[in-house]
Amino acid sequence: MGHAKLVDFGLALVTQGGKAQATEIWATPYYVPPETVEGYTEDFRSDIYAFGATLYHALSGQPSCGEESMATNILREAKKRVVPLHVADPSISAQTCRIVERAMAYNPNDRFRSYDELIASLSAVLRHLKFGRAEIAESSIQQRTAKKRQELIIVGAGVLAVALISGIVISRMNRPQPEITVPTAPPEEILPPPVMPDSSVEIMKSYREARAAVETKDFEKAARKFIMLHKDPAVQEPTRSWAGVEAVLATFLDGRTSDARKQARATLNHLHSLPQSSQGIGDEWIATLESLGQLPPLAPPKADFAATGASRVIVCMLAGLKNWEQGMPDQAVAWFTLADTVKLPPNDQWATIYQGLARDYLADYQILSGPLFAALPTDTAGCESARSQLDTVLDSLKTRGRAQFNVRALRLDLARQAKLLGAAKPAAPGAH
Repeated sequence: MGHAKLVDFGLALVTQGGKAQATEIWATPYYVPPETVEGYTEDFRSDIYAFGATLYHALSGQPSCGEESMATNILREAKKRVVPLHVADPSISAQTCRIVERAMAYNPNDRFRSYDELIASLSAVLRHLKFGRAEIAESSIQQRTAKKRQELIIVGAGVLAVALISGIVISRMNRPQPEITVPTAPPEEILPPPVMPDSSVEIMKSYREARAAVETKDFEKAARKFIMLHKDPAVQEPTRSWAGVEAVLATFLDGRTSDARKQARATLNHLHSLPQSSQGIGDEWIATLESLGQLPPLAPPKADFAATGASRVIVCMLAGLKNWEQGMPDQAVAWFTLADTVKLPPNDQWATIYQGLARDYLADYQILSGPLFAALPTDTAGCESARSQLDTVLDSLKTRGRAQFNVRALRLDLARQAKLLGAAKPAAPGAH
C-alpha cells in the first residue's frame, strides 16, 4: 500500500500516422474499448474507457469484463453486460461509481468529453474523500473495509490523473480532443452529452457487416449491403468504389451472373463519372469490369500484371468468376490459383476471405474434371450408378452457380442416356 505503479493496460501496437493498422484484435480483453472490438476508429475516448476499466478492476478486485476470449461476438456481448460498479462493490462511493461507469460507457459519445473533464471529476471526488465525505454504506463489513477502499480510490485517482496528463504530453497516437473550459467545481450530477450521429461509424459498421456476410457465405446479404454502400453519396472515395466492386463479387459468388454483370455496369458508370484524381481503382479493375459483359474469356494473367495485394486478389477473383460462370473452368483455374497465392501485406489481410473462396472454386474444379464427368456410361447400370454418385457430389460442392448447374445438367444427360440405352432392342440370336 502507498505505492502507485503505472503499468500498461493493453498491448502495444505499431501504428502508422497515429491510426492502428492491425486487422486482428490485439488487446487485453478486460480493458479493450467496444469500438476496438467493433473495428471502429479509436480516439481519446478509447483511452478513457481503458482507464475506467482499469480503475473498476482496482477498486472492485475483479475486472469489469471477465471474458478472456478475443472473439468479436463474445467480447461484444460481454462489454454490454458489465456489472455496475456499485453492484460489484457497494462500499465504493456513488460519485466514484458514476465517474467510472461514465468513463466505461459503451457508446463513446456518452463518455467524458475530454481528459480535463475526467481529471476534474476525479479531483472533486478526491477532495471529498480527503475530508471524509465519501458515500459509504453503513454495514459493519463495509465499515471495516472503508479505509482500504478510500485509499484505493485515492491511489487510483492519482494514478489516473498522472497517466492521463502524461498521455497528453507524450502521446504518439495524435488523438484530438475538444478544447473546453473546465469549471473549478463541477456539479455533483454530470449529465452525458447528447448522442450525435456519426455517419463514418455507421458506414464502417455496414462495411464490416458486408464482409462478415461474405465470410459466412451469405452472399445475398453481402451483395445487398455492398450495393447500399455503393449507392450512398455519403460514402467517400475510394470506399464507395470498392463497395461497388465487392458487390459485383458477392453477386457472382451467389451464382447470379446476370445481376453481377448489371452491377458491374453500374460500378463502371460510377467510376467513369469520377475525376481521374479521385479514382482509387486501378486500371486492371476497370478493364476487368468492362470484360464481364463480353463473350471472350479472359486470358491467363500476363507477367506484367500490375495490381498488388488485395487489389490483385479482387481482380483475379473477378476474372476467374467470369470465365467460370461462362462454362470455361479451365480458363478460370489460372486466375483462382493466382488469387490464392498472392502475398498480402498486413493491412490487406481482410482479402484472405476471398483467397479462401478461390480455394473453394479450385476444389470444385477437381471434382468437375474427374472421371465421373469425362464420358457418359455405355450401359444403363452405369448410368444409374453415376446418377447416384452425383447426389453425393452435389452435396459436397463448395460453390454455387456453374458448378451446381453442371452437376444437374449431367444428371439430365445420364437420364437421357439411360432411356436411349433401354429403348435399344438387342439383336435376335443368329440374326445377320
